[in-house]
Amino acid sequence: MLLKLEQLNIKPDKITIEGNSMVSDNEILSVMDLGYGVHILAADLGEMENRLEELSRIKKVKIRRNFPDSLKVTVEEVEPVGYLMEDEKRYVVTLDGDVFPGIEGPALKFKVKDPEKIRQLAELLRRIGNIDRNFYNGIIAIDSNYRDEVYIHKDGYYAKWGVLGGLDDNVIRRNIYIEEKIAGQYGDKIKDIDYIDLRFIEISDKKIDGAVLIK
Repeated sequence: MLLKLEQLNIKPDKITIEGNSMVSDNEILSVMDLGYGVHILAADLGEMENRLEELSRIKKVKIRRNFPDSLKVTVEEVEPVGYLMEDEKRYVVTLDGDVFPGIEGPALKFKVKDPEKIRQLAELLRRIGNIDRNFYNGIIAIDSNYRDEVYIHKDGYYAKWGVLGGLDDNVIRRNIYIEEKIAGQYGDKIKDIDYIDLRFIEISDKKIDGAVLIK
């Protein structure tokens, strides 16, 4: 069957978009800036992909032609790690500490609002997830005080982890080990405590010294 030239013009209402949650369809279409009546073979897919990937919320984009008159846009967004609430609005936080308006994202909540602290806490969460994914999945919220001490909130209690800058991978492993040990000993009664204080624990000669405070 022969098609007329105008039948090969891309119809905007036939463009399909998938994989996006933080970036709206309208924003994607606006950035693509595809004029009405563009011939499907004349559309510069690579240029549109490059423009979309300049959006910090988008990690990768693939656009392919669907003959005779449509395009399929597949979006891979940056990974959300949690959210924060400000002025009764929900904002998504990414692994890089970027914050965007949106309703999608894990249940994990950032209680701080300072951009640099958000970035640092997002990086800490990434390292926690790499070390122990099960422990990471149990975190409900993360916070830090004016002394940059990190609070890890779990179901029914929270743990004081120490100063953010001092939480290297060895300290993270130590804190996870101790916290899970205590949670295992308490069982269901873990919800009867307010917090576990791990700030006074030290590692020396591969031994764990100091005291854990439980209140």
